[in-house]
Amino acid sequence: MSTASPCPAASLHPRITALLCGFCQRADHNPEVFGQLCHQDGLCIHENCLYHATRLNQRGTDEEGFYGFLFPDIPGEL
Repeated sequence: MSTASPCPAASLHPRITALLCGFCQRADHNPEVFGQLCHQDGLCIHENCLYHATRLNQRGTDEEGFYGFLFPDIPGEL
């Protein structure tokens, strides 16, 4: 089983083994196709799914949230 590297602001709980993206509902971990799999505080999102979410704006700096997408904004788009 391949292991996804979390994005810079994320941390993975050691007991979690299968993660599904909240947007596409896929567990694929191929960063060349989906980007990095970001996971923190119960959120699990592919990087590319963030960029393609229609009503989600990147309001933070690249170091905040997941690549500038702030944690409070993501559940509203899900």
